[in-house]
Amino acid sequence: MSSRAAHINALDHALDVSIQNVAVCEIQNGARLVVAPVEAFTSYLVLAGTMHVSFADHPDLVAETGMLVLVPAGLRPSISGSAEPAVDVLATRGATRLGSLVVLDAAGGQAGDLRLLVGRLVSNSVELPIVLGDIAAPLLSDLRDDHVASAATTAILKEIGRAQVGSAVLVTTLLKACVVISMRQMAAHLAKSGVSFLSPLNPQLATVTAAILARPRQSHCIDSLAKLAGMSRSTFARQFAEAMGSSPMEFVQRVRLRHAAALLDSTAMSIKEIAASSGFASRSHFSRAFRCLHGLDPTRFRSRPNPVVARHQ
Repeated sequence: MSSRAAHINALDHALDVSIQNVAVCEIQNGARLVVAPVEAFTSYLVLAGTMHVSFADHPDLVAETGMLVLVPAGLRPSISGSAEPAVDVLATRGATRLGSLVVLDAAGGQAGDLRLLVGRLVSNSVELPIVLGDIAAPLLSDLRDDHVASAATTAILKEIGRAQVGSAVLVTTLLKACVVISMRQMAAHLAKSGVSFLSPLNPQLATVTAAILARPRQSHCIDSLAKLAGMSRSTFARQFAEAMGSSPMEFVQRVRLRHAAALLDSTAMSIKEIAASSGFASRSHFSRAFRCLHGLDPTRFRSRPNPVVARHQ
């Protein structure tokens, strides 16, 4: 596999995301929402109006219609449709529904001056913090000049306006297209700046990372990975640690545990089945490792609440 092909293969696995907890958010001018922190990257696509978003520890952002903001896990953004909102508002979840699509209403039952499409990102192969592990700040993407994203935004607005059978599924799919285009832009930017571990076009390491991301349950070991990279064991371990910031087997375990987290969120598989499909021979070993990374055992992780919007406190 060529350097470029291996690099693209690794990025394709990274960009294979699912969008969950999708909701239309309607906000009237003068109102402000404070969004509860979540455990995964969250997307905010501006469908109408101008979004003013502020954070405790990061610069404010302004996003126009057709722009998308990705917020990393743990951040708590304040969102409004004007630069100086007057009052904090609690969005009423489920008060209005567009078919099966949830509406978060902060506009008194009317179309908001600011209209957003919100969704939580979960990778189908490895959760996004592995891929964008150095990204701690919110990211703004301007999708207005991308014809696919522009068409998707227009189609989303039409579906919201005429909710019918399949609208929720179609809107979610269109949001995913916008998110992937946004992440493609970021991947290109990060490749130039050297922020992401996927940025160096090292053919040996790109091949290894692609293999780990594609097959987390495989019995990877230092010897097999070094052979795949075409390096000696010691050279591979040293170069991998320098490029990735962790040892090869630490990276393998992190990928497996992120993969397991995605399965816990998106499937009804048993804990034992998820442990096996993520490359763990023992459920007890899996549970200990999972708790160490995620702070919860697998059962509690699966049952945790996933709030979208909370009242300002």
